[in-house]
Amino acid sequence: MRYHRANPTIYYIIGAVAAGIFVLNSIVALSNKISVALKNMKSVSDSSLVTSSDDSTESEEEEDESWKLILVNSWNPLPDGYEKKLEFVKLRGDIWVDEQIYPELQQMMDDCRAAGFRPIVCSGYRSTSKQKELFDQEVKKYMRNGYSEEGATVEAQKLQARPGYSEHHLGMAVDILPESNQYPTQDQENSDEIKWLMANCYKYGFILRYPSDKVDITGIHYEPWHYRYVGKKAAQYITEHKICLEEYLKEKGIPQNTATSSN
Repeated sequence: MRYHRANPTIYYIIGAVAAGIFVLNSIVALSNKISVALKNMKSVSDSSLVTSSDDSTESEEEEDESWKLILVNSWNPLPDGYEKKLEFVKLRGDIWVDEQIYPELQQMMDDCRAAGFRPIVCSGYRSTSKQKELFDQEVKKYMRNGYSEEGATVEAQKLQARPGYSEHHLGMAVDILPESNQYPTQDQENSDEIKWLMANCYKYGFILRYPSDKVDITGIHYEPWHYRYVGKKAAQYITEHKICLEEYLKEKGIPQNTATSSN
């Protein structure tokens, strides 16, 4: 029997192919590891960016909220220089509001009308001179009823803010009444327009500013027609917890100009 001798070249080729396959598998494995590492690095980087962005957004939102919560009452006058920053939108006649609250106010009025009612804004922004005019009228009314000037002034403050201490000066407070009866009395709480506003105003960022059970805190008698813009977040909280603006600011630790009667 004759034996054939194997050609050594074949073994070299087989060895080279095996080595090549091993190297190729190693490269693929290394490539996969590098790819995973890069993805993890990108994930960490993206996470950092998202966190930073969220923190920034939250900070901006908190800063943006501050203008909505300025407190003006018998103990807190309008902040110095505030009026110079105001930009107004004219509603009708001589009635103006801060342009920042106009979209929500208009939507609230439109929705109230769509529900079949006829509300009308009777008063908005009031200048210092207008405040003085209204306050003096109130003082004189009490004096005609037998009060001394000092006593009349004290009583007048319960219904009409002193000049410089009126929330209307902010441009974020409005008096809303039925178009058919625009005389501001507490009986207006029984009108359909006021009932609708009381139930729905918070959806638009407004609150009933002077509730009947908060007179000792607000310093103002019950006014079912007076609504103040505070933003939707604060309005919902205030409404759900049945508190007034002074209580909300105190509860949330939001500082104001001076101490209020509730402190």
